Amino acid sequence: MDKGMPPWGVRLDDVAIWGVTAYLFDLGLTQDVYDAGAQIYKDSCAVCHGESGKGDGPQAQGDMPDLSSWAAWVDISNDAWAQRVKQQDVHASVVKELDDDSLKKVMAYVRTLSYESTRAPLEGNGIISGTVEMMTKGEEANFEGLTVALFGLRGGEELALTLTTTVKADNTFRFEGLSTSHQMIYYLETEWEGVPYATDALVFLPGQTVITTTLQVAATTEEDPGIRAGRAHWFMDFDGETLTVGELIGIDNPGDRAYIGTPLPDRDGARAVIRWALPAGVMNLRLDGGKLGERFLLVNGELIDTLPLPPGRDVRRLLLQYQLPIEHNQAVLAHPVSLPIDLLTVFIADRGEHIEVPDNATEGESQDVNGVPFKMYTLTRVDKGETVTFRLTNLAAARKANPHEAPPSLVRQIGVGLSLLLGLLLLGSMVYLTRRRKPSEDETKEALRERREEILRLIAQLDIAFEAGEVDEATYREERDILMAEAVQLTRMLGDIPTELEGSSDTAPSADEDTTPEEQA
Repeated sequence: MDKGMPPWGVRLDDVAIWGVTAYLFDLGLTQDVYDAGAQIYKDSCAVCHGESGKGDGPQAQGDMPDLSSWAAWVDISNDAWAQRVKQQDVHASVVKELDDDSLKKVMAYVRTLSYESTRAPLEGNGIISGTVEMMTKGEEANFEGLTVALFGLRGGEELALTLTTTVKADNTFRFEGLSTSHQMIYYLETEWEGVPYATDALVFLPGQTVITTTLQVAATTEEDPGIRAGRAHWFMDFDGETLTVGELIGIDNPGDRAYIGTPLPDRDGARAVIRWALPAGVMNLRLDGGKLGERFLLVNGELIDTLPLPPGRDVRRLLLQYQLPIEHNQAVLAHPVSLPIDLLTVFIADRGEHIEVPDNATEGESQDVNGVPFKMYTLTRVDKGETVTFRLTNLAAARKANPHEAPPSLVRQIGVGLSLLLGLLLLGSMVYLTRRRKPSEDETKEALRERREEILRLIAQLDIAFEAGEVDEATYREERDILMAEAVQLTRMLGDIPTELEGSSDTAPSADEDTTPEEQA
């Protein structure tokens, strides 16, 4: 591994490398082979080796190998294991009944006992239950008969399960027989008055079999409830001709009603829900979660999202990328602000160029992404109507000293660890919770640690801003509690809670079997 793929030896620890190895084994394992091998193992092997391969079957004799351990598989191929089985007298009666093809299938299955295969059945003893609630004050509703859908994603990306049920007279719902594997990510969805609602990610923690949650819906309004960008991240890199900009914006709806927007003239009934101004001269605009002319519209230099916005904090994330021209050896991002931004973090590839930043920008610790250093700047309380300007000069010299091509999807590379929703993010891909979309298979410890480090840096920067009088106490406490809760959840997922987080406050209550991962954070 170290000789064949040296970059991995630097970037991944042993656990991550073996995790990727297991994933590669699964890529070559078809469902038919898995199912056939599982049946053969059940009929011919489990009586000695045990259901899970631990050597604890009812007829186990002597020193049985633990086939559920990676140690049994790290230095041997399936074919070599098959040959060993053929040569052992204790397996003579079994081998006699199996042809080579059957033996290959059962060995392929037995290897999966050492890791959680994506081919494994989804059945289990997990339960997800909850209540549909009206969150709008003064409004009452009967949800009996409302359809609730449960989506299960295996490895965070493959949609492996879709179930529906209807709400009972007491406004409750329940799903049973669910897999509690850590590979399974669930979320619930419903629609009320034409507005889609979904829960955050639901994951069974080790030993947990019951998740109880609430699926909240709201009445609608045409009046702007004061939507804002709670947190926004901008990313910049450049090649010889263009500046590539990626934006990840978390949108807050502080009201208790779903905002359906205002009618747009001559747009076939479409409504403007979120208006996000773009810099002049934008080229090659790319969006995640929809297309221009459908959910998204471009009107007078503003990107308009027409999807109704439920109440909540960070309830929607906009992910976009575009390019700006490089002229006269410089690139300028002059970004008008059409929604108030509470906290803006800007990452700029450090290729040796000169960077002019706004006076109120604070420079943070540089970040390394795929071997490229990125300078980081933060701005707090950016008001609607302002223009945030970053100017990059001396680009020709910087490009000559550091020849490279700007990545075709900058935001997806730089965004790793920056939009993690309760720690569930793909390494190398950025997908946010929106209808029927969830993060992916590359949810690794490395990505979790990167996000946790970034969260702790944000906490430190928030502390500094508060001490400097740049943030009022109410906002400071609210933001800090949110960041600390996410840091604690990430640390729990990593399984290495340090004392400074474990003993911290009301953001880290002990786990309870009947609570969701979000409630435990």
